[in-house]
This record gives sequence, C-alpha cells and structure tokens, in this order.
Amino acid sequence: HAGNILDVERAAFRNAQANVFSHLSTFFDAIIREMVGPSAGGRVMLDGKGLKLSVELGGDRSTAAIDSLKVIAFDLAVMCMSMEGETHLPAFLIHDSPREADLGLSVYHRLFHLVRNLEQAGGQPLFQYIVTTTTRPPDGLQEKPWLCESLGGSPAAMRLMRCDL
Repeated sequence: HAGNILDVERAAFRNAQANVFSHLSTFFDAIIREMVGPSAGGRVMLDGKGLKLSVELGGDRSTAAIDSLKVIAFDLAVMCMSMEGETHLPAFLIHDSPREADLGLSVYHRLFHLVRNLEQAGGQPLFQYIVTTTTRPPDGLQEKPWLCESLGGSPAAMRLMRCDL
C-alpha cells in the first residue's frame, strides 16, 4: 500500500515538472520565432544529462550564433515565467554584452524590440531588463527611458556599479 502511494506521488511530481518544462518550452519557442522568424522553432527539454535547448530552422541548428541565441531566449523565457508568478525568481534580468557579432544585426535588433513589446504588453512593465553591450541598440531605443546609462570600461568610474563585476 505504501509503495502505491509513493508511485502516485512520484507520478504527480513528474507530471508537474513536465508541465513546467512544457510551459517554459512554449515561451522559448515564441521568443525564438519572434527573434528568428516564423519558420523557426525552439524547444526546452530535460533529459538525464540536464537541460537541452534546441532551435529548429530547417533542421536542428547549432552554431556559435544559435548557441548565443539559445541562452538569451532561455533567459527571457524564464523571465516571462517570473512575470506570470510561475517561478521563485524575480522578473529581473541582466544580459552582459550580447553583441551584434554574436547574433547578427537583425536578430540583435529583434531582441530589443521583443523586450520593448513585452514591456508594452501589460501596461505597467512587470520586469526589469538590463543589457550591457558594446553594440548600439536599434534606432528609437537609444534614448530615455530605454537607454539609461552610457558606460565604459575605463576609468573605473564609468563601469556598471563603478567596479569590476
């Protein structure tokens, strides 16, 4: 009898975790489609080796640019879940130096437009997103309230929080 209860509890736990990853994968897919185009797709899976992020664009893709995109899209997907109250994390994200050279200029610009669209979707922004980058943001987002601070590497007073992180 106790074994049956444990089996039921394990099955309920697995189902709950499957639902979380399904929800996360839905956000990840939507972000990939928004940043790459409607013919792309993304999935988040958990296997015996950990998280697996995949991007489909005429087949499973894995290049340096796609790998950078996967990380950014995953971070944004988790932030979206936080905005919904589905995680125990604040809806706060810092991306340190995503560059046009890592993603391609059009995808880099779509990142900024995607976040601006998230901001405008609910009236009041439900998140805070900080990007430190050496590549200029797209036109229209190089002013307040989006561009808050111009930083530099030297002198130390020009750095974020005025020190090396």
